[in-house]
Amino acid sequence: MPDARDWPEVVEVTVDPAFVHSHGSEETGEDHGPEDHPEVEGGADAAPTPGTLTELSTYLTDGYWEETHRARHTFNLASSGIGSNDGVITYNVTGYFNDEDGMDVARQELVREAFRQYETLTGIQFVESTEVTNEVDIFFGDAMSGASARYFIYQGTETTSRVEINISPDFYSGQTEVGDGIYRTVIHEIGHAMGLGHMGNYNGEHVTWADSRSFDNDSWQLSMMSYFSQIANPTVNATYGHVIGPMAADMLALDSLYGDLGYGSAGAYLGDTVWGFHTSVQESSSAAYAHLVDYLSNNAVTIVDGGGEDTIDLSGFAMDQRIDVRRTSESHTAPRTSDVGGGVGNLTLAVGTLIENVIAGTGDDFVFGNNCANWIEGRSGSDRLMGKGGDDLIFGGAANDFLRAGNGNDELHDGWGVDRMWGGEDLDVFILAHDDQRDFIQDWEAGDLIDIASWGLVDEGDLEFVQRTEECILVREVGGSESLMIRSGNGEINVSDFAADVFIFI
Repeated sequence: MPDARDWPEVVEVTVDPAFVHSHGSEETGEDHGPEDHPEVEGGADAAPTPGTLTELSTYLTDGYWEETHRARHTFNLASSGIGSNDGVITYNVTGYFNDEDGMDVARQELVREAFRQYETLTGIQFVESTEVTNEVDIFFGDAMSGASARYFIYQGTETTSRVEINISPDFYSGQTEVGDGIYRTVIHEIGHAMGLGHMGNYNGEHVTWADSRSFDNDSWQLSMMSYFSQIANPTVNATYGHVIGPMAADMLALDSLYGDLGYGSAGAYLGDTVWGFHTSVQESSSAAYAHLVDYLSNNAVTIVDGGGEDTIDLSGFAMDQRIDVRRTSESHTAPRTSDVGGGVGNLTLAVGTLIENVIAGTGDDFVFGNNCANWIEGRSGSDRLMGKGGDDLIFGGAANDFLRAGNGNDELHDGWGVDRMWGGEDLDVFILAHDDQRDFIQDWEAGDLIDIASWGLVDEGDLEFVQRTEECILVREVGGSESLMIRSGNGEINVSDFAADVFIFI
């Protein structure tokens, strides 16, 4: 094999020289961050502040390298210039001059999965090679202890020549699965290869959140490059879970490094993608995302979706969930965060990701929509379903639900149970089920329609109107058990306001 001297003249830098702080407990089989319950010392005046996602991503691309006196670096994905790759990065997991037999076979597959994921999210083409020449960009081995990434840059430039990643066989010994700590380590080290530093001014051993953080919100919830688990950071409200892909700050950082050449999250999952149950994500793009429902309960996930009409389907979960698909802004100090599959703060949205449709589970779920035209299904359980702007369709499903739309011409379907509905501004349609229950319209305004076709009535002669208060009217089915309480959204209402064209009959 060629000697290291055969490579072009380069500068060598190592990150994560030991990284042993992330080992789990062999007795319990649990993985922990650098500190389970760190001592948080120092007064409020001395403490770092939370960073916005922009500030965090800039630290990953520039701040870390500056503070640690290391060289900023990226691959040259252009078609010309020193080290030009023309959009292709090659990697070798089978052996090179510093480790002749490369990585363990099972962990080789983890590396391949990680690169499939990176390729789908960025559009960069990652190609496996068995060559050991300077045409290969990233080498993987396991001959040394711990986990580390050693990168080389061309003299006088910020262009990466090659990267050597080492992950010892006894690092997370026995782990070979995507949801394990070993997979987080793989994507973390590849993050270094791509040009990302750590989320704070730390490297290697003896790192605690109390003493080592640069930002108060530094944790795995925001970045795979963090050393701190969710429970190691006392300011984070989230359950412990290894990440299974780049998180919100990471994607913003990768976009910053490679977006000018057209590589980034804007091109990820451009079709009408279904995330979760009944997914449309294929294993060929990412086994982690294709089997998302298998990981959500125990891992941390960021959805990265560049376009299309997209759906989060969590219908297979029976526990109560909080699902938030409002947009994540780069000026926020945290992405939009959901509590799903029994976890807390375990599902987040990347900047630029827009999810139009949500299907909740069978628990008592709380769903926040966004300013697009949302399709929101509560399914069973006593749900609180919130639209926002846009012309929304909101379905309560079984049990007693709250349905609240926002601006836009919305449709609210009450389903079975005692439901309360707010249409919001503009012209709305309230569609009632035949369930022998009393439902409530809380903000009726002139122009809103009430669809009672399911009641089987012919016209307004089949209805009885009772003026309860100046702002409230009771509508009952004559000779039947259906009823509806209607409250005004903007002042007094009278029986005379309800002409025949307000109601939709069979």
